[in-house]
Amino acid sequence: NLEPGPGEKIVDILNNVEDTQGNNGVRGRLVVTNLRLIWHSNKKPAVNLSVGLFSIFRINVKNVDSKLKGGQTQALTLMAKFKKMHFTFVFSYLVPSSPRLFNVIQAVHRAYDSSHIYREVIVRSTTLFRDGHVFVLKHEEIYETVAGVWHLSGDKGELGTMVLTNIRCIWYSELDPKFNLTIPYNMILQVPNVPFRCLYFCFPGVTLEVQFNIPMRPDQARTAVRNSKFGQALIVKTVKLARALTVGFRIDPASQLERIFNKLQRLHTIFHASPIYGVDVEMEPQEEPDASQDNLDDDIEIIQRDDFDVLAAYANGRRRETDSEDMRPVFNEELGLAIEPLPPGFTLSLLTEIR
Repeated sequence: NLEPGPGEKIVDILNNVEDTQGNNGVRGRLVVTNLRLIWHSNKKPAVNLSVGLFSIFRINVKNVDSKLKGGQTQALTLMAKFKKMHFTFVFSYLVPSSPRLFNVIQAVHRAYDSSHIYREVIVRSTTLFRDGHVFVLKHEEIYETVAGVWHLSGDKGELGTMVLTNIRCIWYSELDPKFNLTIPYNMILQVPNVPFRCLYFCFPGVTLEVQFNIPMRPDQARTAVRNSKFGQALIVKTVKLARALTVGFRIDPASQLERIFNKLQRLHTIFHASPIYGVDVEMEPQEEPDASQDNLDDDIEIIQRDDFDVLAAYANGRRRETDSEDMRPVFNEELGLAIEPLPPGFTLSLLTEIR
């Protein structure tokens, strides 16, 4: 889906950009949002790609061969990683002597990289407090502070304070405030034993909503907590991206527990209707010169193929991991040699043809 999702805002649009790595010679449009980069061909929008900012770990400039530029040109190179794979994305800006492409992506990535606290579960944060109080983030509002909340872990509990805001749930110990936990709502998968009609799977930049038609029973509507060895406890689960944590809190009396639970549910629902990811970038509007006459015409025919993974054009291979059995050479009958294991779905013939 190339349309901006909830909480996603378009920062800039560049109309003369070539995907030099995967679609060399194809003129396209690059849409830069606060969460990802979206490129699509001008002639065939179905030819597109979307790169999440969370996967980009390096940005630089290098000389590449561009068919639209008619030779060597400086292009923006993005190094990205996902699971065990590395990818390279190369974009050439067809407007001569303009640093706009590099400047806007650098600014957006810097803003994204400096706002992890909005989107990641953090344990033992050293920046949670300022001047003896919980530091309030930009766009954040504190809705309730609850003292006497036990954080349950293993066979023991720690007494502390819970803070509910419009962005996250915070808990910190009364004895040692450095022992704290911050859980943004975008990382909360669900609160067990709660009747709901939709389930949210939340990732940076993407919110997938799955609808269910489940009749709610009266006993379900009254059940808001789970029994534990400490008694009734509020259970919060995080998504797999946040290490699939299960966190328990005990709040007395039971009426207070029920009220806090319901409030947490409402804040969770409100957040997903209009998420706040903390990526604020302000770019001055610029008029983009017409680059169509300064470059070669992109009269290349785009051929759609289904016999290989399109990501192969951007893949750099697996991430290097020491002491990993997956990286041991294997014998290839086609070559008669021992080679590094190919990524799933790849063959020698397809990689040779792509390269």
